[in-house]
Amino acid sequence: MRAGWILHSSNSGSPVWWWTLTGPCCGHARIENSGECATLDAAKQAFQRAYATWLTWASAEAGTVAWFGTAYAIPESHFLQSPA
Repeated sequence: MRAGWILHSSNSGSPVWWWTLTGPCCGHARIENSGECATLDAAKQAFQRAYATWLTWASAEAGTVAWFGTAYAIPESHFLQSPA
Protein backbone atom coordinates (compact mmCIF):
# COMPACT_ATOMS: atom_id res chain seq x y z
CA MET A 1 0.00 0.00 0.00
CA ARG A 2 1.22 3.48 -0.78
CA ALA A 3 1.06 6.23 1.82
CA GLY A 4 1.36 9.09 -0.66
CA TRP A 5 3.36 10.74 -3.42
CA ILE A 6 6.39 12.85 -4.07
CA LEU A 7 6.31 14.49 -7.48
CA HIS A 8 8.76 16.75 -9.31
CA SER A 9 7.69 19.79 -11.31
CA SER A 10 9.62 22.54 -13.03
CA ASN A 11 6.66 24.26 -14.67
CA SER A 12 6.80 27.19 -12.24
CA GLY A 13 10.24 28.26 -13.46
CA SER A 14 12.20 26.70 -10.61
CA PRO A 15 12.17 23.02 -9.65
CA VAL A 16 9.64 22.09 -6.99
CA TRP A 17 9.06 18.78 -5.23
CA TRP A 18 5.42 18.29 -4.21
CA TRP A 19 4.51 15.73 -1.55
CA THR A 20 1.17 14.52 -0.25
CA LEU A 21 -0.25 11.84 2.00
CA THR A 22 -2.94 10.13 -0.07
CA GLY A 23 -3.32 6.79 1.73
CA PRO A 24 -4.10 7.71 5.32
CA CYS A 25 -7.28 9.59 6.08
CA CYS A 26 -6.12 12.91 7.55
CA GLY A 27 -9.47 14.67 7.92
CA HIS A 28 -9.82 14.30 11.66
CA ALA A 29 -6.10 14.23 12.39
CA ARG A 30 -5.66 17.94 11.57
CA ILE A 31 -2.13 17.41 10.34
CA GLU A 32 -0.29 18.84 7.38
CA ASN A 33 -0.90 16.34 4.59
CA SER A 34 0.76 18.05 1.62
CA GLY A 35 3.40 20.60 0.76
CA GLU A 36 6.18 21.67 -1.57
CA CYS A 37 9.94 21.69 -1.12
CA ALA A 38 12.97 22.85 -3.08
CA THR A 39 14.76 19.49 -2.95
CA LEU A 40 13.86 15.82 -3.04
CA ASP A 41 15.54 15.25 0.35
CA ALA A 42 13.48 18.03 1.93
CA ALA A 43 10.29 16.57 0.42
CA LYS A 44 11.15 13.12 1.77
CA GLN A 45 11.77 14.54 5.24
CA ALA A 46 8.52 16.54 5.23
CA PHE A 47 6.60 13.48 4.01
CA GLN A 48 8.15 11.29 6.71
CA ARG A 49 7.35 13.85 9.44
CA ALA A 50 3.73 14.09 8.28
CA TYR A 51 3.36 10.31 8.14
CA ALA A 52 4.91 9.90 11.60
CA THR A 53 2.52 12.54 12.98
CA TRP A 54 -0.43 10.77 11.36
CA LEU A 55 0.72 7.38 12.67
CA THR A 56 1.00 8.73 16.22
CA TRP A 57 -2.51 10.17 15.93
CA ALA A 58 -3.95 6.98 14.37
CA SER A 59 -2.37 4.78 17.04
CA ALA A 60 -4.14 6.78 19.75
CA GLU A 61 -7.55 6.76 18.03
CA ALA A 62 -10.30 4.57 19.38
CA GLY A 63 -11.94 2.68 16.53
CA THR A 64 -11.17 2.30 12.85
CA VAL A 65 -8.88 4.67 10.97
CA ALA A 66 -9.47 4.94 7.22
CA TRP A 67 -6.87 4.27 4.53
CA PHE A 68 -7.62 5.48 1.00
CA GLY A 69 -6.35 4.54 -2.43
CA THR A 70 -6.29 0.78 -2.40
CA ALA A 71 -8.90 0.63 -5.16
CA TYR A 72 -6.92 2.90 -7.49
CA ALA A 73 -3.70 1.08 -8.29
CA ILE A 74 -1.10 3.12 -10.18
CA PRO A 75 1.40 1.17 -12.31
CA GLU A 76 4.82 0.79 -10.68
CA SER A 77 6.40 2.42 -13.73
CA HIS A 78 4.95 5.77 -12.55
CA PHE A 79 6.93 5.76 -9.30
CA LEU A 80 10.39 7.15 -8.59
CA GLN A 81 12.54 4.15 -7.80
CA SER A 82 15.07 4.47 -4.98
CA PRO A 83 18.59 3.38 -5.90
CA ALA A 84 19.50 -0.01 -4.50
